[in-house]
Amino acid sequence: MKRSSRIKKNSRKCRQKNRKFGKYRSILVLLFLYNKDMDKKELMLEMNKVAEMENIFNRLETIVSDLEKQTVMLNKNKEQWDKLFSWYFEGSWLQDHDLDETGVFSKKMSCGVLSEDGIYDLYCRLEQLRKDWERFSAFGKGSQNP
Repeated sequence: MKRSSRIKKNSRKCRQKNRKFGKYRSILVLLFLYNKDMDKKELMLEMNKVAEMENIFNRLETIVSDLEKQTVMLNKNKEQWDKLFSWYFEGSWLQDHDLDETGVFSKKMSCGVLSEDGIYDLYCRLEQLRKDWERFSAFGKGSQNP
């Protein structure tokens, strides 16, 4: 039997026997057949490592896609952020808060934006996200991993 047909037969048997590692299993089996120095235990360790890295890659790919969508939403609403924080830090928020405290605004009117910590906490969360992004943006530029 030729070597190439034996490799095909062996890799087909491995794929049929255990599909746990999907497309990587046949590749690793072929590598094993060419690398006689690797024993079965080492091969299984390599297969487990590739399967683990595949799971990590897929999970991170999903996370990055979600973050990209959220970043687009943040950018689209930049004017709204600026308007809210300007009103809170430099505008008439304190005056409007005092009016609400004295009962000038209707009880039916939603005034959650006048809570003492709501906007400030939102601002702090946004600042923390910015700092986190700065730390992650340094990845691959000679700094430590994120």
